[in-house]
Amino acid sequence: MFKKLFAGLITAVLSLGVVALVASPASAHHNTIKPKVTCAVDGAYTVTWSVTNSESNKTEVITASNMPDVVPVGTSLGFNETKTFIQTVTEPQNLELVLTGFWDGDTSTTKDDVYSQNSGWWGKDSFPTGCIKVTPEATSSPSVCTGPNQFSAPSYTLKDVTGVVYKVDGVVTAPGTYPATNGTTVNITAEAANSKYKITGTSSWKFTFTEPELCTVEVQPVEPDFQKQVCTGPGQHKLAQYFIPDTTGVIYSVKINGTETVTATGWYDVPDGVTAVQIIARADEANYYRLKGGDSAKIYDYTVDQAGSCLTEVLPKTPTVSNDTCNVDVAPGVVPPSTYTLYYVEHVVYEVSTDGVTYSAVPITADTTFTVAAGTHLYVKATVDDTTKYQAAPFSYDYQFVDRGDCKAKVRPVEPKWANGYCDDSDVLVDAGPGAAVSSRVVAAASSRSVASATVTIFPADNVTYYLDGVLVAPGTYDVTPGPHTVTVTYDTTKYTLAAGISLPFEGTVSPGECIPLHPPVTPAVSSNQIGCFSSGSYTLGNDLTDADAVIWTVNGSQVAQGKYTAAAAGTVSITATANTPDYVFADGVQTSWTVDFKKPAVCDTETLAYTGQSPMGLLVAADAFMVAGLAMFATRSARRRSAKLTT
Repeated sequence: MFKKLFAGLITAVLSLGVVALVASPASAHHNTIKPKVTCAVDGAYTVTWSVTNSESNKTEVITASNMPDVVPVGTSLGFNETKTFIQTVTEPQNLELVLTGFWDGDTSTTKDDVYSQNSGWWGKDSFPTGCIKVTPEATSSPSVCTGPNQFSAPSYTLKDVTGVVYKVDGVVTAPGTYPATNGTTVNITAEAANSKYKITGTSSWKFTFTEPELCTVEVQPVEPDFQKQVCTGPGQHKLAQYFIPDTTGVIYSVKINGTETVTATGWYDVPDGVTAVQIIARADEANYYRLKGGDSAKIYDYTVDQAGSCLTEVLPKTPTVSNDTCNVDVAPGVVPPSTYTLYYVEHVVYEVSTDGVTYSAVPITADTTFTVAAGTHLYVKATVDDTTKYQAAPFSYDYQFVDRGDCKAKVRPVEPKWANGYCDDSDVLVDAGPGAAVSSRVVAAASSRSVASATVTIFPADNVTYYLDGVLVAPGTYDVTPGPHTVTVTYDTTKYTLAAGISLPFEGTVSPGECIPLHPPVTPAVSSNQIGCFSSGSYTLGNDLTDADAVIWTVNGSQVAQGKYTAAAAGTVSITATANTPDYVFADGVQTSWTVDFKKPAVCDTETLAYTGQSPMGLLVAADAFMVAGLAMFATRSARRRSAKLTT
């Protein structure tokens, strides 16, 4: 088998020599350079240069490049090999790639060295158009009523969109907001700024601006306040009073004893003897106001109780409110309650409203706290539980509660770091040799190389829990198998919410590491000698590299060193060979396990040995000599085979 392998290698070397002899003349050596331009996702252009070595039997090296950042000097191209190189440009332009290639036929002479300069070209007008889709937007803001007989000025807005040029009535106009005139029409068009952009959606607008119809303002009259007569002392009383509110857009008039008088804001006494007062609220139509709901007037009727009733005035107490802000550091997810407290005053009845219009009585017998929804607007006024005996002092209160939201704190899990496996050859010593290229003269010393596992690093983050492929993990670095993996995150959703810009789960795919062997493929070999009548059996462990580190030997389950071993007793020896990876690998199809059955001879005829003049020791020496000669021949053939490989 080894003779055939050696002959095949010699044939391959001779074949290569024949190919070199019939190589094409120097003038035929060239590069074929072809460009292709496509749109990039970011609006730039991706230029793909393909470079092809014309020679089918020579390797080319680029010795000069006008774009070394695209095609570096020193780039090599195999036989007829085509390589692609990527260039990114932001604008259309004329592009030319000029390369000088070098072909070395016979490395022992420079006479057949060939240099050839070739180029490829792409014109500015050949760049693709419409790479970036843009959507222009123009909006109008017509006049709207802003007050009584008042309205806003009209305008139109051109949205700032990169790659879009607007024209207003045929004139190029920059993005922005522009005033318009009621009674006119504005015509707007949008065009692409250059060939890189393509308009999508609406590209023309026609806005006609007109004044709104009569602008009137709807108003809600504020109810007047009325105070009854009260006793102030023996034989004395306080006159009844009414209060006219100051409400913009509302005209109040007071009707007493059939006479109606327009009355300005303020407090007014009701003369003794008057038993009824009517207050009428009307819209100030002359100044473009109207009453809410379309009413022509709102009428308030009051009965005047005479001082003979001697009403006692009671004083309501001002409520207190609680509207604390969120404390996400101490109590995330806990929304402080919105509360108000009404304080008990004998005979006072508080009336509460959330819209300032509809009030409901809230009877209490002690200081009482109430909870309201976040964002509630609270209005409180007071009356009495017996209007024939008591009268509340003038009192009103309002408070706007703030809506604090859900008070949840933000969690910010950190995206893990994925790392592929790699060959850990930090202990390998490389000697390039004086003046030689590293790629052609790498000599590795004994090393402890190993394949480092792919890893994922989980970073700490407050208030979150990580799971790696469904398994709970703490922050740290973990070995993972090659392939896709998922890191999921959990947190207490009643207290926390995910910060903006973070997408879960985290996913990553890692690749395995691989170490390239440092030595040629090795073939393990086992030879053995049976037990003789006067000698022990033996077996020898070796390999064609004669390198004791190349193979790991296991005999009957125990690891042993390479060499020769004696079998004194009959029995079976099981031998297994394993390549000492990653520095060594076995050749394809080699035998890696052996079973040697050592047996003693059934009959030993000492007389016959005596008649032949032979001794047991002489036979043992002869057997050992044959075994040593066989191993020497095996090593010689292996050395010749490796030499043939290196020559190739």
